[in-house]
Amino acid sequence: MKSLLHYLLLVSLFVPCCYLSAQTRNPYDLKLDQLYQHISSADKLEKLVLLDQMFRLRERLDDRGHLESLLSSLAADSRQPSIVVQEAAALSDELESESKSSAGPRWLSNEGTRQQVISEAASRVRPNDAASYQVLAELEFMAGSPDAASHMERAAQLGPTAERWQRLALFTNDPFRKFAALESGLALAPTDSQLNLQLGVYYVGRNQLEKARDVLMLASSASPDDFVLRERLAALYLNLGLRSQALREFKQLQERFPRPLWLRSQLALEYEHLGLRDEAAGLAASLLGEENNCAEMLELLARFHAGRQMTAELKADYLALSRIQPHSVEIWKRLAQLEFNSGDLNAARSALSHLLQLNPADAEAHRLLAQTYQRLHMDAQAQQELSSVQQASNAAPGTASAQQEDKDFLENTSSVVKEAFLHQLHRADVALADVRVQQLEANGLDRVHVQQLFFIGSDAALDAHRLTEIRYSPSSEILRVIRARDWKPDGKSLDAQDLGDREESDSSLSMYYDARTRALRFTGLEKGDVVEVEYAMSPALRSSQYGKYFGELVFFAGQAETQLKRYVLIAPSTETIYSHAEKVQPPTVLARDENKIFVWESHQVPALLREPRGPGMTELAPYVHVSTFSDWRQLGAWYADLVRPQFALDQTLQEKLSALLEGKHNDREKIAAIQDFVLRSTHYVAQEFGIYSYKPYPVAQTYARRFGDCKDKASLMIALLRAAGIEARLALVRTRSLGSVAATPASIAVFNHAIVYIPKYDLWLDGTADYAVRELPLDDQGAMALTVALDGTAQLRYTPMSRAADNYTRHIIQAQLTSHGTIRFSGSTAARGEDAPGLRQELSVREQQLDSWRRDLAQVFPSVQVYSVTVRDEKWAAEEKSDDSINVDFRGDLSSAPRKRLVSLSSTWMPRSYAATLAPSSTRSQDLVLFAPWTTEEEIHVALPAGARVAELPHDRSITTAFGSLRLHYRKLPGSILVQSKIEFDNTRIAAADYREFRDFCLNAERSFHNEIQVELPQ
Repeated sequence: MKSLLHYLLLVSLFVPCCYLSAQTRNPYDLKLDQLYQHISSADKLEKLVLLDQMFRLRERLDDRGHLESLLSSLAADSRQPSIVVQEAAALSDELESESKSSAGPRWLSNEGTRQQVISEAASRVRPNDAASYQVLAELEFMAGSPDAASHMERAAQLGPTAERWQRLALFTNDPFRKFAALESGLALAPTDSQLNLQLGVYYVGRNQLEKARDVLMLASSASPDDFVLRERLAALYLNLGLRSQALREFKQLQERFPRPLWLRSQLALEYEHLGLRDEAAGLAASLLGEENNCAEMLELLARFHAGRQMTAELKADYLALSRIQPHSVEIWKRLAQLEFNSGDLNAARSALSHLLQLNPADAEAHRLLAQTYQRLHMDAQAQQELSSVQQASNAAPGTASAQQEDKDFLENTSSVVKEAFLHQLHRADVALADVRVQQLEANGLDRVHVQQLFFIGSDAALDAHRLTEIRYSPSSEILRVIRARDWKPDGKSLDAQDLGDREESDSSLSMYYDARTRALRFTGLEKGDVVEVEYAMSPALRSSQYGKYFGELVFFAGQAETQLKRYVLIAPSTETIYSHAEKVQPPTVLARDENKIFVWESHQVPALLREPRGPGMTELAPYVHVSTFSDWRQLGAWYADLVRPQFALDQTLQEKLSALLEGKHNDREKIAAIQDFVLRSTHYVAQEFGIYSYKPYPVAQTYARRFGDCKDKASLMIALLRAAGIEARLALVRTRSLGSVAATPASIAVFNHAIVYIPKYDLWLDGTADYAVRELPLDDQGAMALTVALDGTAQLRYTPMSRAADNYTRHIIQAQLTSHGTIRFSGSTAARGEDAPGLRQELSVREQQLDSWRRDLAQVFPSVQVYSVTVRDEKWAAEEKSDDSINVDFRGDLSSAPRKRLVSLSSTWMPRSYAATLAPSSTRSQDLVLFAPWTTEEEIHVALPAGARVAELPHDRSITTAFGSLRLHYRKLPGSILVQSKIEFDNTRIAAADYREFRDFCLNAERSFHNEIQVELPQ
């Protein structure tokens, strides 16, 4: 496997920037040739890896035929191992027949052969051989094994290279692990285009768009030939609203790289997003000329033809799509409607028959087929279909008949739209009507009917509404889009393009989570239009998964002004509904049949303005909270019954627990071991849908798949703690950032998080806080929490709030000023409380500690040099008195201007931008919410050279306010200077009326540290 060290550096999807800059050809064509050349010297397993990498380049090549030729030559080469010949032939066949929408290349169609190959690779692994670990990891990644990331990490640790760290970042879903891998790789190769691309994508995923832009700009300037990198940057410009800049980049890419299929398809979609529909359609048509089974481009052309009412072309698009995606209900539905509208009744009948084979309970399809038979004078068949309409409607509660009953509560669309165009054409964004009708059935199921009308008055609204998404859970809900239209000022309307359902973008998660997003695209949307969306969700189940529980929290304000907000709740007369309306008038209560109807309504609701660090939504916005429970104990008993079966340990977890507890002598040590195990062995994924919005997955399943949401991780920790003899409870938490809420009624709808509560020690643990020890994350502190024991005991309480003394940082500097003006220093920082987890995360990768600490000091001293950093983390000491602090010792130099006799010494070695961080604006209309109080102490000792004289020593400074205090003290000692400071911020909430005074305190504190000590050096 020695040869792997020479060529697996090239197996990633992108080409290193140092190589690209010297080329004029498509870099991916060059990459393909390089990979092929290395096959001759590779062994059997390495050849399989290289084949996979070659195939993954297919859409980025100028000439896919060249790839086909290379694969065919390998398939015909009798010198190659048989498994390589078979795989090359299979990939060659797939290249010829695959759909553009294919998820990716298959790898060894036989499962047994795949496992045999991986087993052989595993048998070749040697303990200190990075190359053997890398081959194993690559093969596991191709097979979709979760072990790929761990083995690639081992390879990167044994033989650190930028490419191995990049592959680890690609293989892992853990965001912390991914970021650490990217940072490690960039420390070795700061300009590597592959690493910078992934880092940019990482920042985009965390919505840190400015950071992403900076990373991608630098990388694309270093690698101008990497069109993947440049397209990502252009797309980011578009997301940032820099439309002209994005368009310029797209045009340059199209001119410079006219052939790669991937780039053309991406540009086609981006042009459509920019509203350049002719350009988009032209690119899509050119792609279809080469790959006529490209579903994505066919859908783009269909949207283009629909916008221009080109019926014949549109029918041809959907006929082609029906061949590519024969099981798509939405495609057959659209094709059937097109055939019916165009008068081709036999074709409509055929399409509808196929649709009903896929979905026999589709009442609308039965109704359209009945109309088709009537027009064909096939009366008997028409009557049969009408009967099927009734049966389908009855089988799906909450569809046609229920929606007809809802009309009393919906707005007349044409009247609202007409009024909007008469009076609001020059106004900003307005939610003209937002109506939600919800019906609770006697069996505990509920259905929802939503009507939304929105006036587009800004570019931001245009971008936000051009693609509208509706999320739902298909295993428990049936979604029906009733209307989705773009209304024009001339009274005409254009139907939105229903893009169908999309799974979660992370395919590794979608196999576990039942979640889909229905996407609606408004291709011709313009400023001044009105968007109409109406949809219904009815239950797909026969009985409620929640028993008799029902709860809902509905907000009555949004980012735009709302002319009408209406929430209608229909419930059986026998059901007691508890409610609280905040800043909303009491409901109108009606009676109909055996139901009672509650109608809450508000008019001319102002846009909800959010100031930075402002109160949570429920403290600012009007809302209605409804529930079938009024008492928290009743809710807790119900919730305990719901979750109790999920806590059973399987044999694997029982064995793991036994190993964890070995050598642990007290509860503290057991708690520490179990907490660390859950944090390290499972990563956090916030995916909560259907019944699992409230109910955790079985703990054995959470551990087996190694990820879960907050409930899953908390439940795993609780199950292990209870098995270890330590009583622990699930705590449902409403984090502080959401704002306080009225204490009644009682429902799960008010909570957004789950953590662990251990009553014996009054201890709260958050299973998603990867870098915490005993620190409770700030958003969990002072939060409303319902603790639920598995026996049903429940209590509403509030999590503890830390004090300024709990969130403590101490900074000590021992410095030596030389006669040349250089400062040699050593220092130590100790942090506990709010700063400790962040510091642990920042210093979690040993190879990055030096650079990370230098960056921190460089915020104050840009020219600082750091030579050593040592981290001491007092994690979970057995003694209760342990403060769980993290300590950092460091050493370095700080240079001043050479040959300068008068040296200025700073009063602080820490950033002190309190106003910019906490109170940047001059005024506020909302309270300022700070997450925690804190204390910072600093002590600076500066030893002076012989003959030096202190020319100026600032005066001591003391500030005491209701918000906090500052003490800054200077002392001149024999041969040295001592500066001591202590600052406390005591409050976590500043009233708007007190904001200016608080800001003055921040500014005065900052200015106090601006004073400098002047030292005159000896001649």
